[in-house]
Amino acid sequence: MSAWAEGSGRTRAARRSSLPVRPVIGGALATAYLSLVVLVPLAAVVAESTTGGASAFWDAITASQAVAAMRFTVLCSLAVVAINVVTGTLIAWVLVRDEFPGKRAVNALIDLPFALPTIVAGLTLLALYGPKGPAPVDIGFTRAAVILALLFVTLPFVVRSVQPVLIELDREMEEAAASLGARPRTIFRRIVLPNLVPAIASGAGLAFARALGEFGSVVLISGNIPFKTEVASVYLFGQIESDNRPAAAAVSVVLLVLSFVLLLGVSWISTRDIAVRSRLALRFAALGYLAALLVLPVGMVFYRTFEHGLGPAWDAVTTPDAQHAFWLTCTMVAIAVPLNTIFGVGLALALVRGRWRGKMIVSAIVDLPFAVSPVVVGLALILVYGKAGWLGGWLADNGVRVIFSTPGMALATIFVSLPFVVREVVPVLREIGIEQEDAARTLGASPAQAFWRITLPAIRWGVAYGVILTTARALGEFGAVAVVSGKLAGQTETLTLHVEQRFEAFDLTGAYAASVVLALIALAVIGSMTLLDRRKES
Repeated sequence: MSAWAEGSGRTRAARRSSLPVRPVIGGALATAYLSLVVLVPLAAVVAESTTGGASAFWDAITASQAVAAMRFTVLCSLAVVAINVVTGTLIAWVLVRDEFPGKRAVNALIDLPFALPTIVAGLTLLALYGPKGPAPVDIGFTRAAVILALLFVTLPFVVRSVQPVLIELDREMEEAAASLGARPRTIFRRIVLPNLVPAIASGAGLAFARALGEFGSVVLISGNIPFKTEVASVYLFGQIESDNRPAAAAVSVVLLVLSFVLLLGVSWISTRDIAVRSRLALRFAALGYLAALLVLPVGMVFYRTFEHGLGPAWDAVTTPDAQHAFWLTCTMVAIAVPLNTIFGVGLALALVRGRWRGKMIVSAIVDLPFAVSPVVVGLALILVYGKAGWLGGWLADNGVRVIFSTPGMALATIFVSLPFVVREVVPVLREIGIEQEDAARTLGASPAQAFWRITLPAIRWGVAYGVILTTARALGEFGAVAVVSGKLAGQTETLTLHVEQRFEAFDLTGAYAASVVLALIALAVIGSMTLLDRRKES
């Protein structure tokens, strides 16, 4: 063998052996961050649930009120998933297969539940369908209200799971079946639906997990009546406020196990390959559903805010407490977004480029913030960083206060907004492949140069989209921050907590005005995502 051939062979072998190393190192660092932010607090919840032994754990999860809350939550979540499977697939079909004026705006509207704070979502629904709302039905503080709130916050999951599959679906098979005399229903049932089933199942799983842990949107509209309209997350919040942490931890473990099993199933599924009048009917059905669920409630909040003129609303949002809440919310965003962006890009590279054991488990763990109730997140942080927590005593001795102060609120915000950048960057990395990066390395580029000059420009739209969603989630967080902040006006009260505080003080103008501020931010987020989509297409 010639010297050149030997050198070339050694170079190729070295490149092959070194390629997985850096992603594995990145994976280790990303896993460490994931452990610090997610796993350690959740491990504290599991440990706290066992403090009284097996009998105390069993007593906690079989208490009549706990069982009623969990049963009601699961049944409502199943009903919501069943509705979302039908309506989500219908909406995705209309958005992909139909053309009509305003289609881009409707497509952007689907992401409103992602961007709108959950406490504002509950208030918007209460304003329209509550006792003083203009709707012909009053479902406030009923089980139907809980289902409606869960439908609002889980709307995007099935739509956004099915939509890309429909876009990529080869229509030649459908046209061939139609040319052979197959009816549209037969074509859909035998050709289209089998290809959509994995995406529908994935979206349904995420929607179920999200509904299982929802807190902010139901806490106002449900009435929180034990044995009737109390969901599991509200029950947990009550146990934490009563300082019954072992019982809260025990119920949290049950919800955690159920959520994690669901996410493992979703992760497994995602890794497997797998006539004019009727069109108008589908279009109006989809748009009517969206109008009733999203547009009318949000519009009603704007109406309630300004029905007495601009002055009262302006006075409400310019009070010292409201301004402090706004700037504290911005501080949470400034802390959480950069950290989760760096982590998200690093872990996405490790998941796509690396070859290491446990990737599927780590991928499922990344999605836990989607599924875990924010109240459980708050409890987990208290059990780790509270005065009686794993690290709380040592931190207090060294003059560091985490719970009921800004650091605890920042940790809660980081936790709940962690998955977005990862989930937006991973599919982009899979799509671009590694050919250009390999070519750069063969030309002598270092891994850092290949990343900055090739990989990062290729994934910039995914990163930008993830940053926008992370920002929206951080701005709108309510449940976890409510647990760890202490909700002190002018000190640890964010804008979402300010909405609740004004509502409970019967200052509806103040609550609606703060909600409008958050809704305007949510609309700005949606506009930014739409602009990014246009630039990607161009």
